[in-house]
Amino acid sequence: MFPTHRFTTTLVATLMLGSAVPLMAQTRFVVEGGFHYATAVAGDQGPPQPDAIVVHRDISGVPSFTGGLSIEIPFGGRFRFAPGLRYVQKGDRVRFNASGGFGGSLSISGEYQLALNYLSVPLMLQARPFASQRIALLAGPEVAYLVSSHIKDGSISPSDYAIAQGQIENVDVALEAGAEYAFPIENHEMFLRARYSYGLADISKNSENWSTRGLATVLGMRW
Repeated sequence: MFPTHRFTTTLVATLMLGSAVPLMAQTRFVVEGGFHYATAVAGDQGPPQPDAIVVHRDISGVPSFTGGLSIEIPFGGRFRFAPGLRYVQKGDRVRFNASGGFGGSLSISGEYQLALNYLSVPLMLQARPFASQRIALLAGPEVAYLVSSHIKDGSISPSDYAIAQGQIENVDVALEAGAEYAFPIENHEMFLRARYSYGLADISKNSENWSTRGLATVLGMRW
């Protein structure tokens, strides 16, 4: 007698559940928070045109907070796949001087800080290639959605502020790489992690060609 369709379905479901239970038991939940130092890099805008307004910028980074949640799914013994949800603030502090135009008579200088608040989804691959399982290397893409943006500590007019709100793309894409060191705390595991983010997308809607950079140092707990 051959197995019935119901028997075969039940057998397959039982085998899948049996293989999933150990994997679920090894899945770890992670919370982290810490320091993020961000900047935005402007690309080459080419030579200025006659009577054009030339803007010289001195760009520096801005410190902020980052934090989030993730899960770590093990596979292959020394690897883990870690999707998550994270808050991160990107942006920069810019000192600028604009000159030219109107026969070269225009000259404006000032300073502002651009703060871009994102919710991001990192898709990280962790590897533990060393004898000590406490050391991990991590890398992967991050897709971030712009929640809000604003300019603060600035010397610009309200009209410039309103224009700036519409000049940032809603989505940023970056590659991240970093390392961590973990140490046990009772039945859990605490870790110190550093990672660098390299933006791949142009976040400016105009011709300025800006991309993001970031360096984060976070402390986290793994359950």
